[in-house]
Amino acid sequence: MGEARANTVLTGQSLVTFSSEVSDQERNDILDCLNYTETRAGRKFDRQHAWKKWIERYQAGLFNNGFKLGGVLESNVIRIQHRRELPEVVRSSIQATGSPQLGAQGRSALEAMLHSSEVQSFFEDWFSTGRAEAFQVVPCRRASDGHIEVMVCGLNMLVETAVDGWLSAPRLTMVIHVDGGSYLYDKKAFEPYREKVLGTLERYSRLYFDALKSGKPAAPSA
Repeated sequence: MGEARANTVLTGQSLVTFSSEVSDQERNDILDCLNYTETRAGRKFDRQHAWKKWIERYQAGLFNNGFKLGGVLESNVIRIQHRRELPEVVRSSIQATGSPQLGAQGRSALEAMLHSSEVQSFFEDWFSTGRAEAFQVVPCRRASDGHIEVMVCGLNMLVETAVDGWLSAPRLTMVIHVDGGSYLYDKKAFEPYREKVLGTLERYSRLYFDALKSGKPAAPSA
């Protein structure tokens, strides 16, 4: 997977990819905040049944923790016949915001992951009738002004079955709802929020492992 592998992290339901000039501290901050806001959004809305509200909450979590809104990724509905078309969906959706570098980065990362034996189990059942998935591709790169551009490309996918005639074999189509936005990370802007984000992640982690020990589901407050 080359550079894409070295700079790509699959965390939760997000495929996050970094260009080589992003530092370790910047990567850690961005990953921590993405994990934090994904967890918080999930405690407010069900990802599968209220995805639109979920992705809005997810993005609000970035904005409310020091990330500056840079632009909006246009909502769209796209239909594909095979999962190999997904990387191009990501590239074209991001590029439409005027970010060709981030579009190419997101496309190559998703394409590499789709061909990676380490995560085949995550993708192999996508084209099953009635299967629904929600997923984010998040390419990050340093902008000319020194900030880190963080593009959230949210994908809500549902597989549908269509039959053209009684002699025709059913066709599987993946319907993809795309939504997201562009954000700017700055170390100084995130500094006041870092302790809160890390503390909350640690608390959620403790509650999760305590629930595993007790055999009861964890239900911390949002």
